Order: sequence, then C-alpha cells, then structure tokens
Amino acid sequence: MVLDSIPDIPPDGSPPVSDSERTYPPPPPIPSFILTSGSFNEANRSRFINLTLAMAARDFNFHPTPVEYEGLSYYQSVFYSAEALGAMSGTLAGGLIGCVIAYRQKNPGFLFRQLPLSPQYRLWGSKLVNVIFITGLGRVWGMTSYGVKAWNEISRKQKEDPNMQRYLKMKNAWLEQRKRNAEKGVPVKAQVNWEEVKKMAETPVEVQTAERERLQGTYGAQAFGGQTDQDEQGLGGPFFEEKKWDGGVEEQQQLTRAQKWEQAARNREQRTKEEAARALAKATGKDEDEDPFFGGSEQEEREPVKTEEPKSGWRNTQSIRGGSAWDRLRRGVRQEGEMETKGDSFAFSNSDREREIAKEEAQREFDLQVERERLGEGQDGFVGEGRRRR
Repeated sequence: MVLDSIPDIPPDGSPPVSDSERTYPPPPPIPSFILTSGSFNEANRSRFINLTLAMAARDFNFHPTPVEYEGLSYYQSVFYSAEALGAMSGTLAGGLIGCVIAYRQKNPGFLFRQLPLSPQYRLWGSKLVNVIFITGLGRVWGMTSYGVKAWNEISRKQKEDPNMQRYLKMKNAWLEQRKRNAEKGVPVKAQVNWEEVKKMAETPVEVQTAERERLQGTYGAQAFGGQTDQDEQGLGGPFFEEKKWDGGVEEQQQLTRAQKWEQAARNREQRTKEEAARALAKATGKDEDEDPFFGGSEQEEREPVKTEEPKSGWRNTQSIRGGSAWDRLRRGVRQEGEMETKGDSFAFSNSDREREIAKEEAQREFDLQVERERLGEGQDGFVGEGRRRR
C-alpha cells in the first residue's frame, strides 16, 4: 500500500504536542459497530496524516510549524473519521437492503441459470452474490457522501482558521502555477520555482487578484502573437523559470506540432480547391482533365482533326429525316462540327449584349435549319427527288 511507505513521524521532526499545549480538540474516534470498518484504524490514520504532509512538502515545499502540524493533523483526522463513518454506515445499509432483496428473490439470476447445478443452489448462489454486490455498493456510496460533506466542512473551517492561512496560500499558489503551466504546455514534471511560490503565499489576497488579472491580459495578448508592457520579454508571468538545456527536444517537438498543423491546413485548402473544381466541371459539363483555357488535353492537341470532303451527288435523306426535327437538327449540327473547326473557339465574353447577340444568332440558325428540313433539303443543299416531283 501507499500508506505503508510513509513513516509514522511528523515530517518536520517536531516532538508530539502535549494535551496542555493543544490548540485544537483531540481527533474524533474511529466509529465501529459490530463489524469493523475494514482497514480504518488508528495506525492507518497516522499514516494518512503523514502522507498528506509529505505530499504538501513534495508539491509546494510546505514544512509546517508545530501549530500548523497540529491543525492539519486535526482536520485530516476529521476527514478520516468521516470516511470511516461513511464506510460503516454504507456497509450496514447496503447489507440490510441486500438481505431484503435476497429474501424477496424467487428465481436465480441470468448468470446462475446457465450453471449445471440444481435450482436450489442456483437460487442461493444468486442471493449471496446480490447481497455482496449491494453491500459493496452501499459502502462506496457511504464513503463518497460522508467524505464530500466532511471535505466541504473542513474547507470552510480552514478558511476561517488563522493558523491555516499560510498553508492555504501556498497550496493555492501551487494550484495556480499548475494551471498556468497547463495553459502554456509545460510538462507536469517540470521543476517548481519554490521561491516564487513562497513569495506568492506571503502576498495579500488583493495583490494576488490584481496580479492574476494582469496575467490574464498578458496571456490573451500572447495568444495572438503579441506581448504586453508588463511582460516585455513574453516570459509568461512571475512563475517563469529558465529550464536546463535539453538538447532542443521540447523545441523540436513544438516545431513538429506546428509543421503538422500547417500541413493539415494546406491539405484542407487543397481538398477544398479540388472539390470546387470538380463541382464546377460537373456543372459546366466539362471533363476534369480539360483545360478551360487551352481546350482539350495534350493527347487531343497532338492528334490532328480528321475531316472528310463532302461527297457530291445524290444522298439518302431518309437517315437525316428520321426522328423528330430536333433530333435531325442535332445530327446535322454535330456533322457540321466534325467537318469544320471553329476559329473562335477561344473567344468568349460575359457581357450581356454579346450574349443576347449570340442567342439571336443561334435562334436564326435554328429557324433556318428547320426551314431546310421542312423543304427537304440535305446538309449540302441538295433537294431530293420526291420534292422535285411535287
């Protein structure tokens, strides 16, 4: 156990305090009723007190005076006794409730139904497991509820106790430093500046509040890459301590994280551009590989456009006349587009007037083509025999 590694002597080596010199009342007894409260006893309570003082000395270098040692021992004894009382009360309450539930239980639980035992043994085994589980649950509930209540009461009394002010100031300063280190990304195992912690503990509460507000403004400016007048070098406040050179490991890690963030931002921007390009290509009906300024791909540019000379003589117009007028017009426009290359394929404009002119020109060409289809003329202006006979 952790408690077994803590010595039974006070951390500061001060002699025990006699009853005539006591400032605080004697510690409350550890309750017990029929059943003992588990591992709650006087020896473990002394180890618990010494563990608390040893952690205070390790975390924020607090070495109590005899009066402070007596006060901390008293408050920790009160908390330990409350935990013992909660464990005993929760165990008794949970055991009682478990017995009532087991008495009313008529069928074994789901797990015990699968066992190759007689129904009687299954039922008794299920009842025993239920009693043990509910008893343990009651013990945990009792320790939690009684412990939280005692902790709140002890915190209120310590704030009113003048002998505990130095302990509370050093503890609050240490917690504030851990919070600032977490905000700056300093590792938890970094060295603590004890001189600054002691200095913070000796300052009044009003000065601490003003300093905290100033540092909050400093951190807010540094978050956007700036610095303030109070902290010209951007060292992060009064708790700054120059750490030993670690070979640039921490700086390299921070640089690596920054590079990863920049690369992720560039990847997101590239994906956004690609998605926008694909959406634009889908909306305009163009291929993704098609260059919007230089026409088709390089393969298409290297291959010459194959054109066929128009054949003279009679042509079968039934294939052209087949289908609706719009289908025939589309076939005719496609065939004309294969025979000739537009010279103005690279010219385009977005002005409203030019779009209207282009629309009117397209409408005239469409009307002319429909009129040709109605008269029976082919693509080369040849009129069929059926039309001549009429």
